[in-house]
Amino acid sequence: MAKNPESEYAPTRHEAFRAPFAAIPFLLVRPKLLVLATAPLVINSLLLVLLAGGLIKFGVVPLAEKLAPGTGAFAEAVQLLVTLFIAIPVVLMSGLIAFLLLSPISAPFNDPISERVEGELLRRHPELLVKGIPWTHNMKHAVVDTLQRLFISLPLFVITVGIGAVPLCGPPIAAVITFLNAMFFLAVDAYAYSLDRRGVRLRGKFGYLNRRRETWFGLGTGMAIMLLIPCNIIFLPILGAVGATRLYCEEQIRRAEAGKG
Repeated sequence: MAKNPESEYAPTRHEAFRAPFAAIPFLLVRPKLLVLATAPLVINSLLLVLLAGGLIKFGVVPLAEKLAPGTGAFAEAVQLLVTLFIAIPVVLMSGLIAFLLLSPISAPFNDPISERVEGELLRRHPELLVKGIPWTHNMKHAVVDTLQRLFISLPLFVITVGIGAVPLCGPPIAAVITFLNAMFFLAVDAYAYSLDRRGVRLRGKFGYLNRRRETWFGLGTGMAIMLLIPCNIIFLPILGAVGATRLYCEEQIRRAEAGKG
């Protein structure tokens, strides 16, 4: 298969995988950017506790008791094991849904963070910079994109929970499906800020990542792994936004330098 020329300068899978993790030290030496993230961090933590906690208490635990009925130490051990297996895809999917629901709230904060990162990284190539969009427009775009993504994700969530209820093979299959789903949508959301400023809508974002499969696969894998870390959904939106912005800038710089050469 011929290589897509548009992906020639795109970061590799390994570079993209490291991006959300590398965003941590990048932000720690830029406290002004962290201040902008305070509000969404607080809101993210509250929604995560309510959503994931409620699903596990009222959904996963009762389901585990039905799949492994009985009393006694052995039955309780089996119930605990089933609960853990089912909880993995449920926590992944609830974290992804929380991520999507919070996108319109996080957008007015993460967009200026992404814009400042671009301003720093592309200062030697001012022709690549674009003016930021008003926060009201950014929130409007985020709401529309979120509704479209939820339209796709919610049916997948229901199907995944149903698969996870199948004894033995169901939970592992559900976990894999959820992980792949999270990979793509987390990558789309992370790239949204740089692409929104350039007038790219949701279908265009899908196409952009499709032409850079190595990049989104690496970024999505890194973000999905971070999503598995307890409570990391609190920090993941900003880490993804910064990581994807740096990847976007790196590709533009490589392309510009190659053009000059």
